[in-house]
Amino acid sequence: MLSIKEIGVLVTLAIPTITFAVWLGKLDGRMTATESHLEKMEQTIFEEKRRALNEIRLAEEEATKKIKIIHCTSAKLVSPKGALEKDRAIEHSINKSSTISWQPAECQMTIQYYQNGKMIKEYKNISPGEKIRMEGLTNGQTEIRIKKDEVTEPSDSIWVFILELPDEIKPPSSV
Repeated sequence: MLSIKEIGVLVTLAIPTITFAVWLGKLDGRMTATESHLEKMEQTIFEEKRRALNEIRLAEEEATKKIKIIHCTSAKLVSPKGALEKDRAIEHSINKSSTISWQPAECQMTIQYYQNGKMIKEYKNISPGEKIRMEGLTNGQTEIRIKKDEVTEPSDSIWVFILELPDEIKPPSSV
């Protein structure tokens, strides 16, 4: 099958030849057949061009999606502050209702919470700055991970210490 460029070259070369032959009167009754053939070629070129443009548009959309995924795989947690090592989690106490933020802020991420090596809860398609209630966690060392759904490895992770006091032990709130 000829490429669109090759068909274009053939058509470009064919037109002067056909014009010259008509001028010389050598095509007589075959002129109608040639015109019909040229119309079919023109239609084929148009359809090939339309299909190629559609394929380009789809490829651009896919590339844009992949670029965004790659961009978001470098996301870093900025809030809450946490430790890189599990043994230092106690230095970063938070309660179960915390705001999770990361940069770049335009990335929607999946947030995962782990305790004792097991994933306790996962929240998908979360925007940075959303307040989340970390259900199912007990007081203790907790790993918070963020990742893109399309990627298996986390973009970032921190260790915090969940400290949720019972209501009867909490100090009175100031008004």
